[in-house]
Amino acid sequence: MAKIKTLDELIDLYKNDPTKLVRVEDIGPLIQTSIQQVAPPCCVGYKRYIAILDQSGTNDPTVIVLLNELQGTIVWTRVNTGEYQGTLIHAFPNGKTQVFLGNSWAAGQTVNYPLFGGYRSTSNIINVSTSVDNSGTISLSDDILVQTAIEIRVFL
Repeated sequence: MAKIKTLDELIDLYKNDPTKLVRVEDIGPLIQTSIQQVAPPCCVGYKRYIAILDQSGTNDPTVIVLLNELQGTIVWTRVNTGEYQGTLIHAFPNGKTQVFLGNSWAAGQTVNYPLFGGYRSTSNIINVSTSVDNSGTISLSDDILVQTAIEIRVFL
C-alpha cells in the first residue's frame, strides 16, 4: 500500500472499503503532520518524541518515528531480556524528561498481563522494560513491545 499523506486520502480509502486495515507504516506521515498541526512545540512547553516500538526474540527494538522534535535520532538497543535503551547524547535533562508508554496489541497477541515501564536513566539514556505477570510471578520478557506507543517529553 502506498503511503497515505492526507486525511482526505484516508477518508477515501475507508469510504471505498470500511473493512480495510491500514498499517501504521502507511499513515506515519499523516500522523506526524497532524501532531505538528495540532500542537506545535512553541505552544506546549516541551519537545516531543513520539514513536511506535516493536521487538521480537533477542533483536533490538525497531521503531517507526511519528514525530521527533529532539536534536538527533534516538538509537534503540536490547540490553537484556525485557530491557531496552534509547540513547541520544545529552538529550534527557534531569527533572525535565518524562516517558509515557501505551500498549497497542496486534491481533492474536497471547501474552497475559503485560507490564511496561519507561524512565530517564541518564542525560543520554531512556530505559524501557517489559515484563509479564503469570499467576503472581513477574518476570522480564521479550516479545512484549508490539506496536507499542512511546512518547518522550523534554520540558523547556
